This record gives sequence, C-alpha cells and structure tokens, in this order.
Amino acid sequence: MAPDEGHDRAPGAAAGHERAAEAPGGATGPRSRERFLTIVLALLTVVAAGLFLTALAGGFAGWAWIAGPVALVLAVLTLLVMRDARRRRNDPIVYTPDNERP
Repeated sequence: MAPDEGHDRAPGAAAGHERAAEAPGGATGPRSRERFLTIVLALLTVVAAGLFLTALAGGFAGWAWIAGPVALVLAVLTLLVMRDARRRRNDPIVYTPDNERP
C-alpha cells in the first residue's frame, strides 16, 4: 500500500491541512453563523410569546404589556432576517483586505 492510500485527505494534501468541515446545506463560516443566530432569534421569540401568555393568564397586566411588544418586535425581526437571508442566498461572500481583522 502506498503512503497516501487509505487516508481521508485529498491526494497531495499535506497532513494537518484538511479542508474545513461544512455545515449541513454546504454553509461554512458567516452563513452558518447567520443561520445559527436566526434560530436563536426565533427561539427567543417563542420564549417571549410564552412569557406574554403566562403573564396574561396569571393576571400580571404590567408584565403582559412589556412581554407583548417584545414578542412582537422579536417576531418581526425574525421574519425580516429570514427574508433577507433568502434574498441573499446565492450572493457570494467576498473577502477583501478591508474586512479582515489585524
């Protein structure tokens, strides 16, 4: 058996320089972080709606007045983020020297 046979890396690739694993759907880096944060935002929306309903059912009108608009704002933000992600789905992410950190 030759030295490069039986390994999971591309032929000619040096050890330790394997390609980064891709997230489900082929997303890596910024796109996968964006999707993760969208899910977090959606879960926060569900939590805020649950707190609103609990406050409303428990007779805490003041907390219901706080939790209701928060849930509504989070729901609108979630929908806007999802719509923007769908609009930019096929746009490439361009890296330039200006947006790199020192």
